[in-house]
Amino acid sequence: MAKYHGKSGVLMIGAVAIAEITAWDYDENVELAEDHGMGAAAKTYKAGIPDGGGSLTCRHSPAPTADAGQALLDVGSSVALNVYPAGNTATYVKYTGTVILTDVKRSADLSKVGELSCTFKGILTEGAV
Repeated sequence: MAKYHGKSGVLMIGAVAIAEITAWDYDENVELAEDHGMGAAAKTYKAGIPDGGGSLTCRHSPAPTADAGQALLDVGSSVALNVYPAGNTATYVKYTGTVILTDVKRSADLSKVGELSCTFKGILTEGAV
């Protein structure tokens, strides 16, 4: 079974890398509609429309030396997201799709450098680099 370490991961908006990613996640789900009737021995279901979404966190790099990828992370924006979990290397897996950024948060505290995090909605498709 192939495994990878997250240290090589790359996230991009289109062809622009988002610098210093520290974490990301992605989930897919589908709503179910019950389709059984009275007297059924067990519940049965029909799958609805798939949905997906996730989040990413990176070290915040604001102006005057702002990171070009982070500058594209505006709430409400529709962006082409490209996720390379093991790196942008030929034959490695990638996930791509157009997503909408639903939440963008910038934070800092005394014990670490500033962070930028955002959540997104949209389906990503698996492929190979």
